[in-house]
Amino acid sequence: MAKKSKKAKPILKWVVAIVVIVLVLCFVLLDVFGITSPSSPYYGVTPCLAATGYACQNLTLQSSSNTLTVVLTQTTGTEWLTANIYYIPQGTASTNAIPVIIATTLATVPTTANILATGLISGKPTSVLLGIPGGGPTAGTTAEGAIWAQYYTSSGGPYYTQMATVILNAT
Repeated sequence: MAKKSKKAKPILKWVVAIVVIVLVLCFVLLDVFGITSPSSPYYGVTPCLAATGYACQNLTLQSSSNTLTVVLTQTTGTEWLTANIYYIPQGTASTNAIPVIIATTLATVPTTANILATGLISGKPTSVLLGIPGGGPTAGTTAEGAIWAQYYTSSGGPYYTQMATVILNAT
């Protein structure tokens, strides 16, 4: 019986060491994503869940100006000649599955949208600044919505697509 406990001690030490390493790694990752430290440069970073064919990174809410900044990438393989990018709050009415906020003509694009006159090249990350229609969430609350694009290609347009679902955390 004494021999078994001597063999178990080194294994137990390795298990404890691995658990400690995993815990430390978890705390470091939480801090990097701004969950544990208001002094972190990433504090206030909010989730952005990209749809298939798109990437969404570095989503940041600026509560004071009711804007959000995000780096978007479309990886559909199609070059977008021009694109209007919108933040659409959850619950926005739609017609034919397209949110009514989205402009029907270029002349009626709301000031909260971001007009990418040079388009969105497939595979190229593009930083976008978007206004929040009706204002953003107040401090300590969250708001859900989506990032939509209205775009034109060499085949025509306008085409409409939801690029991502987002959760804005106001700090």
